[in-house]
Amino acid sequence: MIFCFLLSALTACGKKKSEPAGDNVVKSATDKPADSGGTVESTTDKPTGSDDNAEDLPEPAEDMGSSGSNQLAEDLEAFLPFEEGELIIELPEGWEEDEINDDTIKQYSYTESFGASVFLVKYNVPGGIKDARSLAKHFMDEFNEKDNYTKFYSLTDINIGSFKGARLDGELIFDEDLKETLVHIYFQKNNNIYEISTSCDAEDEEAKDILESFFESVEIR
Repeated sequence: MIFCFLLSALTACGKKKSEPAGDNVVKSATDKPADSGGTVESTTDKPTGSDDNAEDLPEPAEDMGSSGSNQLAEDLEAFLPFEEGELIIELPEGWEEDEINDDTIKQYSYTESFGASVFLVKYNVPGGIKDARSLAKHFMDEFNEKDNYTKFYSLTDINIGSFKGARLDGELIFDEDLKETLVHIYFQKNNNIYEISTSCDAEDEEAKDILESFFESVEIR
């Protein structure tokens, strides 16, 4: 299972917790790379979507299984389980860790007016990947070449907590008028490579601000 689509399946952000997550789509951080002074790699211009009506949109869990996703699933057979104490994480004010019956995924949610969520996984890294930036570049190339819905348009060197990392910014495109902003951040501790990932409605500025503040304030060591 590829993490872009795991996001859509697990939660929805930008909605009050009392409201149903009708479209099962997560919300997330800004579509602007963090100002960390790092280098940025860009691909072609941001893609535009099709003219299909919303009623004709594919089901994310099924139709997003494109050839690119299948190849990534082969490369990344599984997320690795977290071990006790391998990462120390201090969440910003207003955030809490959710209880999930899965030792390969950590989920953090904003507790105030809307249910923003951020996910953390540890990858079973494919051969030839030497560091976090290499894994980010691998994802960027694979999705942009082979996936019809997920496009990443920048790769930026950043700091996340106590670690240097790499940030992907992109879009999950359902339709010209229905897009999700994607942010994936990769960092390495010892021989392990981790991903922090989230998404939100491309026009939801409140969600972008809240989630961007998470990336700036979270302590990881």
